[in-house]
Amino acid sequence: MHKINIHTHTIFSDGANTPYVMAQKAKELGFSALVITDHLYKEANTWFSLNLDRLGTLKRACIEAEKIMPVILGVELAIGNEEILVFGKDAVYALVYNSSRGGVNDISTLLRIKEEFNSAFILCHPFMEENWEEILPVLDGFEAYNSGNNMFDDRGYGCLGHLPRWSNSDAHMAKHLGRGYNFVEDCIKTEEDLISYIKSGKQPKLFIEQNTTYE
Repeated sequence: MHKINIHTHTIFSDGANTPYVMAQKAKELGFSALVITDHLYKEANTWFSLNLDRLGTLKRACIEAEKIMPVILGVELAIGNEEILVFGKDAVYALVYNSSRGGVNDISTLLRIKEEFNSAFILCHPFMEENWEEILPVLDGFEAYNSGNNMFDDRGYGCLGHLPRWSNSDAHMAKHLGRGYNFVEDCIKTEEDLISYIKSGKQPKLFIEQNTTYE
């Protein structure tokens, strides 16, 4: 089994560390790759959101991090009252480009991207059940645990229940990378590996730091 966390932030949105420092910690934890998902909000030109210039600088910074371990670039997209992890370089670029030009990234945009590009979508830290039905058509999975926290507690999974569940750290600092991660059968080292695994519908084995147990 291989370890992977697919929700991480760096100084290129609201994280505290560079990709290089995050990669050092991810390697120490035994992850097969560092997966970076910096924020993309409706206003792409705010300091904590990716835009085209910042995405380009992030990519260059990852060249150094890749000397330590493989790096996969996704994005955490704000959409309505929820946020979605998006994977696939063409999908990420299309979303950042659209937002940087003042466009709106909505469900119709994601559906188009899902058809056009090799991509995968994970609902992160699910917030309100009334939102899930609308975004369900684009989803390939969801976070059941975020930073060691159960996102559902006593409530049910609702319409998400048939999708694979993930446990992620949502790390904004390198020292928090171990708060949640996943054991998977495949060794995920590339974007293609990750997208293929997510879209396969396989259920990872979840590690939750809060009580140091597995699910």
